Amino acid sequence: MSPKLPIKANKFLTLNTVIAFDNELTFGVVLDFTKEQIEMAANEKSLSMSQFKQEFKENIKVIACESGGKLINLGAVYNYHVQLNDASLFTEVRVTNCN
Repeated sequence: MSPKLPIKANKFLTLNTVIAFDNELTFGVVLDFTKEQIEMAANEKSLSMSQFKQEFKENIKVIACESGGKLINLGAVYNYHVQLNDASLFTEVRVTNCN
């Protein structure tokens, strides 16, 4: 692991781990939110938790493709393991193409 990790990407997101194996990069990130805060955010947008997670996954794909789209389109795979601040799993995202 890099001695430069964790990296506070913004006030809500911390990158804790990066693992590279073959053509895959796996990122371990922590959102600085509780489950209750996530549920409130979903409710404010009038979304079910499933819809909220899907929207989150789509946003992660956009970010992944903006930063690593050329690599992804050449066969790299970006995996995101997203936890909440209590270490519970929020969602996992796998980006295999940027089309």
